[in-house]
Amino acid sequence: MFQTKVKQDYIQYVQNTDFQTQWLEQTLQELGKSNGEFESVKYSGNLFAINAAVVQVFSILRTDILEPIQYDRLFMQIKDFIQKLYEFYKACCSDSSPVQGKHDPIRLYNEMSLVSKVVPRVYMISIIGRILCERVQEKISIIQRSKKLTKSQKQEIVMLQKSQDDIITDISSQAHGIQNPIILIFFRNYLIQTFTSSPNVIFENLTEMNRFYARTQFDPARTAAEARRRDDRRTFLGKTIADGFSNFLINSQNCAEILPKVLQEITQSTDNLAQVQILNAAISQMPVSLILQNLQILLDQITTNIIGTGAFLQCIEKIYQNIEQNNYEIICTAGMKLAKLIVNQYYIDEHELTKLLALGGGVKSNLSPWISILSYLMQIGTRIWPDDLSKISFAFDLILQVLYPEMDDFVNEIALGIDENAICFIEEEKLQSQKERKMNLNDFGKRKMSGKDEISIIQLMVGPLSYLDASLIVPYCMLAPMVVLRESVEKERKIEFCVELAKQIIILNLTDEDFLVQQEAHENQGRNVVQICSILTTSHSFIFAQLLHKIHGSKQVYQLLINSEIILSETASTDITPALFFTLLRDNYASEALFSLNYLPSQNVQQIVFLNLQAARLSADTFNFIRNAFEAFEICAISSQQNTLISLFVNKLMEIDLGGEAQCIVSRLVAAACNLLQREQRCVALSKVVVLCRKIDIESAELIDKCKEMSLKWGSFVEIEQMKVILGEIEVERVVFEGGQDDQTQILENSEGNNQIEEKTKVGEEVQVENQHVEEEIYEIEEVIEEIEEIEQ
Repeated sequence: MFQTKVKQDYIQYVQNTDFQTQWLEQTLQELGKSNGEFESVKYSGNLFAINAAVVQVFSILRTDILEPIQYDRLFMQIKDFIQKLYEFYKACCSDSSPVQGKHDPIRLYNEMSLVSKVVPRVYMISIIGRILCERVQEKISIIQRSKKLTKSQKQEIVMLQKSQDDIITDISSQAHGIQNPIILIFFRNYLIQTFTSSPNVIFENLTEMNRFYARTQFDPARTAAEARRRDDRRTFLGKTIADGFSNFLINSQNCAEILPKVLQEITQSTDNLAQVQILNAAISQMPVSLILQNLQILLDQITTNIIGTGAFLQCIEKIYQNIEQNNYEIICTAGMKLAKLIVNQYYIDEHELTKLLALGGGVKSNLSPWISILSYLMQIGTRIWPDDLSKISFAFDLILQVLYPEMDDFVNEIALGIDENAICFIEEEKLQSQKERKMNLNDFGKRKMSGKDEISIIQLMVGPLSYLDASLIVPYCMLAPMVVLRESVEKERKIEFCVELAKQIIILNLTDEDFLVQQEAHENQGRNVVQICSILTTSHSFIFAQLLHKIHGSKQVYQLLINSEIILSETASTDITPALFFTLLRDNYASEALFSLNYLPSQNVQQIVFLNLQAARLSADTFNFIRNAFEAFEICAISSQQNTLISLFVNKLMEIDLGGEAQCIVSRLVAAACNLLQREQRCVALSKVVVLCRKIDIESAELIDKCKEMSLKWGSFVEIEQMKVILGEIEVERVVFEGGQDDQTQILENSEGNNQIEEKTKVGEEVQVENQHVEEEIYEIEEVIEEIEEIEQ
């Protein structure tokens, strides 16, 4: 046995290079060899030998092993040869022929049609056909130079154009002998790039390309690698065909006639990938003017299948700024048709829907695809009619028609059943009849929504809040379909909408002057907002409290509390009650404000007292609030708060004209100060009452003596110093008032002494705090010891 020796470098090259690359390199070597043979016989004068050499070159394109990417590289090399061959045959048909005699192109065409191999034949006759068409076009150009064409000249032009079509049609028909999809698609792509004068013939070639491309989806794939190669092959070929269709649409002079045929070819194709790639390429390449001109035809075909979703959104996005009122209805009809297709498919096969939408591409929004479509309709409507809420209402009506197919014209009746203030765009007579027979949402079978659909609906509802005029925000929320949609979604989604609505209202700048001018309108709007957002009282109480300050709906909130329609938790009461209290005062509901404080947790005594005293300063009903504050203070058993509350009383009462009740109030303050649970604080608290007496011109000498007496009896060093500071400030005020400018030196000396006392007081307070901490720790230790002893017993 003989054994052939193989070089190690070649073995390594074979191992490291994939099969397709190796085959391509081998094929290119064969191409170079065949090209060399053609060059050797090119000037021999023997046309038969030349044609034989040409057949050998084009036979290389018959390979069915190369994938489209590698075949494309091979074809680029062949294109250079085709151009050289075209120039050679063109010279053969001229007077300066490189071969013996001048050759007739028609005779050359007929001779080449007899070549037995189909791939070389179609390329060779296409080269000669190009020469023939150019000659025909030259004759047409010569005839058209005449200023005025005669009837016979026009007929001659028609006949010449028909002969051009016949040539291209014959070449295209001979290509039917090619059965390999890759070879056929590349040849027909070359054909439509070479012959651009006959739209119908070009379209037929594109159709054949698409038909053969659709066959590639059935190519067998036994392994994952084969399946991957098949998908890559389809992607490459699909892009080639899609580019051909889109270029054809752009360059065609009679696109209005050709477009329906193109779209029909797309929609009738059984290959989804082919449809998607052609649709997306056609839409992306078509100019806006052409899309608008053929909008009805285009959308009718796009919306016949779910895979047109991406193309529809791409189309609307492209022409968005150019859509006018006359086109709006066309877009709405097509969008609704596509949205229903998507939702129906969801109930049939959710997995198949996901696959089709992923295949369609172009859905860039986070919303559900069908809601993305309706979102565009709403955006277009608000752009064309910025102040017309009926267009927004129409878009939400479409959503309800999808979710509740049987609801149809009953949206207004259901909305009025949920909220009698819902805004309905219907005639007044019909509205009256609907109010008499309100319908329930449960009367209609709701279609199951996915979680993404619910989130998308809320995002769609929230969207207009950011760009609507401030005066339209509340009416927008009260639109009939909005009322129904809020009721139909889950509680969590409803809360999300209310939070976004509250945030938008909080940032508005509403003045009290606006309220005084249109008080009734503002109260109605506030009532509606409270009705919508009352759900926030349990989930987002702080946001609801902020919202109250921006609307005039405090009376509505108060009624809901009284009727127990909302029940506040302790945290919610702490957040909402102060806001409710002040807004009730602002809207002149003083008695309701006073009663609302009952909803504050009882341990928030300091807050209750503060709110009452603040109200006493702001409201005409002064003494009721002061009395309420005293009652809250007197039931307070927290000794650490009492001295602070006394100071609060004094500071606020100094801002109020107490009138004839001054003596009574002072007496109650004195009694409260003298009965503090922390006895060492009594002298300090009473000295603050002295400050109030000086302010309202009540004799305070006895109170000063009583302060000193209590300080000697119970006061510690810190409390005595605090009392001296307060009484010392009184003395400074008196000197300044009585002595005028002559006593400035004495005032400064008193001030310096007061500063020293304040520093001592601060040190004493720090020591006292530390002592309290130590006492508390000792008390806790004693409790632990007692528990241990009980356990041992």
